[in-house]
Amino acid sequence: MKAFTLIELIFVIVIMGILSFIAISYIPDNTLVDDTKALKNLIKLKETYALGYEANMSDDNDKKKVCITFDKNILNNEENSSKIRYYFKSDISSNIKIVCFDKFGRPFDNSIDTKDENLLHKNVTITLSYKNKDKNIIIYQITGYVEWK
Repeated sequence: MKAFTLIELIFVIVIMGILSFIAISYIPDNTLVDDTKALKNLIKLKETYALGYEANMSDDNDKKKVCITFDKNILNNEENSSKIRYYFKSDISSNIKIVCFDKFGRPFDNSIDTKDENLLHKNVTITLSYKNKDKNIIIYQITGYVEWK
């Protein structure tokens, strides 16, 4: 006979299963880095929408375009204009709950005003936590520059 027996095939399948189980444990978990990159890109998207656009803060649609709320549940349920949907797995906390951007890309606390009273005068630090590890995103005051560490 020139064929494999059923026992030989099952033995090969079991060995492949054991090897794949061992290999999976060596694959790094990039969830925190992915969430941080996605949130940074979402912040930059809101800032880009706001550039050159005079948002009416009493209109909810305008506010959704230029403001971002740093809450995991709100971000996961928010309808983005893009076709790409991202689900955040990390916990998100921030020293300021809502940041809005004006037509110059400057960050404001919760609402844009013409007298610049709500213009941020301190950096916003957003902390993402996942499995006892943290990553921070910083939105710099006045300029709106965004970086992550």
